[in-house]
Amino acid sequence: MRKILSKLIASIICIGVIAWLVIGSVQARFSDIESTQNNNFTAGILDLKTNDTDGVTQTLYLIGFIPGESSGTQTVTLKNNGNLNGSSLDIDLSYVQNDGTNPPGATGTKTADATAAEIIVTTLTYGSTDLLTGITDTDGDGKDMLEVAAADLTGQVGINAQDTKDFTIAVQLKAGLGTAFEADGINVTISFTLNQ
Repeated sequence: MRKILSKLIASIICIGVIAWLVIGSVQARFSDIESTQNNNFTAGILDLKTNDTDGVTQTLYLIGFIPGESSGTQTVTLKNNGNLNGSSLDIDLSYVQNDGTNPPGATGTKTADATAAEIIVTTLTYGSTDLLTGITDTDGDGKDMLEVAAADLTGQVGINAQDTKDFTIAVQLKAGLGTAFEADGINVTISFTLNQ
């Protein structure tokens, strides 16, 4: 009986030692705590400015032109005033009718689309890229505002943080129109979207 009792005590001690080792190792795995201090997480920003002002649209007023007259080159300076690089830039042109007062003898008011089809875009660049090369002249009379506004100008090269790129545009009312488009005009809105 003594032998059995001594084997029983030895077994209980063995079980206790094994349990202590298992519990001790599990506790060691879950009790290692590290801490750090002064961690600040701030999301980066894209901040597109046009001509050094907030707002991502510019408006070009095309009214009162005489046939053959050019607007001259208009430049919009785009600046990424944020701290993240912009991966791409989307450009969108749209227009609405903005007619002046018809002079005596004028033949009437044309729609915005009819007016846009008579305004030839002679310059359209972004940075060093000539955007007109990617636009199709569907009617063979020059790339007009109607065609340019319908073109997909998304996915242009982005602007790095604190860098600038220029967007330039120049237009001309077709020569030889006579008085058919007197006092007809459009306002062209150019929208810029900088993407991360």
